Amino acid sequence: MGKVIIINKAQEKEIVKLKLKDYFFGDHLTSALAHIYRTPMTVVTAPYGYGKDIAISHYTRNADAATLWISVPEDADEVYFWETFRCVFSGANAGADYSPAFLCPEIPRDYAGMNEFAEALRSVLSKQDRNTAVVIDNIKTLPNLNEVYQFLRHLAACFLPNFHIVLLSTYFLPVSANDILNGTVKRIGKPMFCLDEEGITHLFESYGLELSKENAREALEFSEGWLSALSELVLTSLEHNCFDNTVIAEAKRRMRANLKNSVWMDLPEVAKRFLTIMSITEEFTAEQAKYVCMFSGTGIDSSAILKLLDGRHVLDVNERGYYRMHKLLLELAKEEALKLPHAMQKSALLSLIQADTGREIIDNMDNPNAVAQLTAREWEVLPLLCAGRKNYEIAECLYISENTVKSLLKNIYRKLGVHSRKELAG
Repeated sequence: MGKVIIINKAQEKEIVKLKLKDYFFGDHLTSALAHIYRTPMTVVTAPYGYGKDIAISHYTRNADAATLWISVPEDADEVYFWETFRCVFSGANAGADYSPAFLCPEIPRDYAGMNEFAEALRSVLSKQDRNTAVVIDNIKTLPNLNEVYQFLRHLAACFLPNFHIVLLSTYFLPVSANDILNGTVKRIGKPMFCLDEEGITHLFESYGLELSKENAREALEFSEGWLSALSELVLTSLEHNCFDNTVIAEAKRRMRANLKNSVWMDLPEVAKRFLTIMSITEEFTAEQAKYVCMFSGTGIDSSAILKLLDGRHVLDVNERGYYRMHKLLLELAKEEALKLPHAMQKSALLSLIQADTGREIIDNMDNPNAVAQLTAREWEVLPLLCAGRKNYEIAECLYISENTVKSLLKNIYRKLGVHSRKELAG
């Protein structure tokens, strides 16, 4: 029986053997991975614990191709990358006649230099009869990422024969729409690595464990398809020799401990405070986050935090613009929220209601476009007004005088075509 590996940041170096079955390669993932040898560059981004490294390694190892794997350490720089890139590639092509362009001591930065290198590489590749995939893991850590990415993108755009680049990252890597449309780059994201009920069933079966359909649904609800959480669930099931609520509770406890010691501990303090205060809701919009942070007394710039968290895979955002944390991370954040002052918890919840109330009023207006006439300060007043706050309460929240509030209310009424609070809320 294969060893179950709990994949997280602290343990990823200890990954040795994981029973690789077809559960890694459902139809959607198999179809996506096939593009590695059809597309010049493939960008693979998914958080720790989703098995992307193992899946890519397994897929490329079983393909009739040469795979050159470059793991970029945390303290690496551009010089390290370039020397490693040349060394790994030349080592796999011993005896090849490389031109001076390929032996350049530093990464080409201008178009002429990159093109000269590409042509030299094309000459070497033309003598090969099988694919070569260069897999670059953890590329996001490079300090001069833009220059390295520009160089790799140029190689991809040259459509070199039998040459394919695979970039692995836990952080989001930007890909232009043009590169995707013209076939230069293919993106494989987290959804491709999430297991569904059928995949979960296969995973458990590979370890001699049978799941009913109800069990598979419970496992999916617990894990949301996250391989790391499922691996913990398998391990716990093996220890208990069963699958029940006790097993799920124990797996959840372990995963939350793992998350706290890896993902949560790596976050900046201000990001932890933001996620803690936003755990009052299952999902939220950027607008809701703004009001919660503004009126709960946290002093947090929500826009800056959302930008900071972009690419860390702590938050997912759907097509409706709603952000959400993984259920296990949300539960951890809620535990932290219980430590907040009661007044702050109450204020955060009220602020969330205010944001929703303000949006509902606007959606029900005869002329919703009228809101575009409101100033930034008037927009701040509107949800408080809709929530029934008195003038002095609005003044205290926004640190302005009551006379200023009265003036702002008069402007809001005029612009929105109403005459009173009651009419606005009606």
